[in-house]
Amino acid sequence: MFSFASIRPRTAASVQSVVSIGQVRHATKKAGGSTSNGRSSQPKHLGVKSGNGAAVVPGQIILRQRGTEWHAGPGVGLGRDHTLFALQNGRVVFRYDVALQRRVVAVVDGSGLEAPLVGLGSRTETKRRLADAVNAEKYLSLDAVGRLKYVRELAVQLNKEDQKQKEHQLAQRLITPGRKGFSLVDLTLI
Repeated sequence: MFSFASIRPRTAASVQSVVSIGQVRHATKKAGGSTSNGRSSQPKHLGVKSGNGAAVVPGQIILRQRGTEWHAGPGVGLGRDHTLFALQNGRVVFRYDVALQRRVVAVVDGSGLEAPLVGLGSRTETKRRLADAVNAEKYLSLDAVGRLKYVRELAVQLNKEDQKQKEHQLAQRLITPGRKGFSLVDLTLI
């Protein structure tokens, strides 16, 4: 049974302990969460700035790159960060040199001095010419090392043919009628 004797009157001390247990101190600042975003680097603006056939002036940037994916040809300078820029007025030419196996950028001004580069085709054109020159029966009869040597010999042969053709084109340009003549002056005697 229930008796009134079991109920004790509350004293000030017992009330204080109940109040202190129920109080919670809240933070004055909100806890900051972490994030994995917000660390993006600034854009580097790499790539082609003046495309194939575009007119350029000296100092104009043709291509920004990291490393030398493209190499400087006639009329093109190479910056210390591998930026290619024009050294003369003219039009931009992108070509693939099969002998060196590298992509080349040149600026053609129409004077004929760029003849060694103009005959080169793009990479696809060069590979197509090389594929047309391959004798399929001979190629299939060779092992992997022999095939590589055979294709390299064909590439050297095509390069020699291209060099002869370029020399002929340059000679034709130099003897065209109406071209201004020039004279060499020996400055060692002055």
